[in-house]
Amino acid sequence: CSYIRVAQHSCFLRANHPAEFMAAVLANGGGFYHPFAYVAEAMRMGLTVRPPDVNASRYRTSGRGREVRIGFQFIKGLSQEAVEELETGGAYTSFDDFRRRTTLRHDDLRLLIQVGACDSIAGGMTRPMLLWQVDAEANAARGTRHAEPGTELWKPVDPPPPPLLREYDESRRRRTEYELLGFTTDSHPMDLFRDELARLRVTRSTDLARQVGKTVLCAGMLTTAKPVHTAKDEPMEFATFDDGAGLIEAVLFPDVYRARGHVLFDQGPFLLRGKVEEEFGAVTLTVTGIDRLERALVRSDTEAGTATERTQRRRERRGPERAP
Repeated sequence: CSYIRVAQHSCFLRANHPAEFMAAVLANGGGFYHPFAYVAEAMRMGLTVRPPDVNASRYRTSGRGREVRIGFQFIKGLSQEAVEELETGGAYTSFDDFRRRTTLRHDDLRLLIQVGACDSIAGGMTRPMLLWQVDAEANAARGTRHAEPGTELWKPVDPPPPPLLREYDESRRRRTEYELLGFTTDSHPMDLFRDELARLRVTRSTDLARQVGKTVLCAGMLTTAKPVHTAKDEPMEFATFDDGAGLIEAVLFPDVYRARGHVLFDQGPFLLRGKVEEEFGAVTLTVTGIDRLERALVRSDTEAGTATERTQRRRERRGPERAP
């Protein structure tokens, strides 16, 4: 009964207050799944997910209306001192105002700039320009520390205006966001590998129901895994992957789990091969092979290059082709 009550309350909140509900789950650090899975689900629900912002964010993720604002809690490497100072500040009018009213370390400033938390106060400056300014300040501070007391060999001055530097392209911004947050706020992390996956011809989660009985290739991020034991006390695992379109429920039976289960030490992404099966309306993938996507791509490129070299050598042995 207690589980039913929690489920009913959760369903009501998700249906009537979706942004607040998803934000609360993320503020709690996630739940059954990895945090990126809840961000992906929020986007599938039609919610807008915003990156951290020095004016709009607090430590914990928040939600209102149709918008989820990511909190500082997810920025990897951000110091506790920076979080506490950001919690008490706000309403910064410009990047210079932000620098004057805070005492954040340069490392913390770089992290905030890289995830886009200073975009709203950049005043037309790009992220590379903001980083250049922070680095110039850091160099000036190092020069002050290294100067001999009383000699005044070098007196720090305000750094010159940053040069005009082009903004990072969309791909680089997303990859940086993924590295620092563990997810991207305007797309699914699997979109970073869209071109590579098109080359491998993977089957999407939404198409698995039409592939029952067939062996397919899938790719996705690990959202959760549950090791269990068979009746003969052999280890196996149930795992759930997210490919951006939906979830892939997978089973790693003892032989595969013993051979390849060790690769599932983080969220991936992973490349899966297996047989699509259906039981009582539930579609699952019985995994026969699994590897990290980056390793699979390198191996695919190597094999393609080797095949090309073999073809070239055969042509060289045959000599120049003669006209008929």
